[in-house]
Amino acid sequence: MGIIAKVLSFTRLKKGNDNVSDVKADPGGGANLTGEHFSSPGDDSFPLESDLVFLVDTLGNGNINAVGYLDPLNQPKANLGEKRIYARKSDGSIACEIWLKNDGSIVVNNGFGKITMESSGDINLNGAIIDTNGKITAPKIEAETSLKVASSELLGHVHGGVSPGSSSTLPLI
Repeated sequence: MGIIAKVLSFTRLKKGNDNVSDVKADPGGGANLTGEHFSSPGDDSFPLESDLVFLVDTLGNGNINAVGYLDPLNQPKANLGEKRIYARKSDGSIACEIWLKNDGSIVVNNGFGKITMESSGDINLNGAIIDTNGKITAPKIEAETSLKVASSELLGHVHGGVSPGSSSTLPLI
């Protein structure tokens, strides 16, 4: 049987040689409960005090375990078959996200910059497109100190032998 409770605190600690985390929660009406946090291997998440936790009894010993959490503040966005992972600021607002979409695309966003790997494999990096052959198309390219194209330095580059008024030039020097 399970209990839904409000997270009060989350503590990382050592039990013997094991790194574990305990969650203290208020089930509403009655004593607060503390249970050991369990999640998928490789998932290192730290719930906020605004979160809800699902606690389950451990058979035979009267202990409880925290096996799932709910963020009641942010609206879910993932669609059928998708996975969205996000981190939150201490006030609960979203700081950044990685969204694996069901069309095969991947979006990484922190509110200031965005990277999208399209289902085609092309990458959109804040408006600069890198295709699967490595070709980069960008609305604007700037270089503060140096820019070389086909081994020709463009900074201070001039053409020799230009006739005034005619627009014809000799090959690059």
